[in-house]
Amino acid sequence: MAVLLLLPPLVLENRGYYLRIATLVLFFAGLGGAWNIIGGFANQISLGHAAFFGVGAYTSTLLLKYAGLSLWLGMLAP
Repeated sequence: MAVLLLLPPLVLENRGYYLRIATLVLFFAGLGGAWNIIGGFANQISLGHAAFFGVGAYTSTLLLKYAGLSLWLGMLAP
């Protein structure tokens, strides 16, 4: 099973694209799971997840653009 997970990066031509897609799928799955716990099981309306996502993305992008800071370090800023 592990071989099947390691095989696509070696075979695929455009590795960066597929890595980005896989990262976004996992990220949005986590965000959707958190939204399901708050909105589905607890029956509460919470916009905090979306707000923190937006503030974090905006802050890390500004740090990349104007300060030249890596996105990996920019994720720790907010």
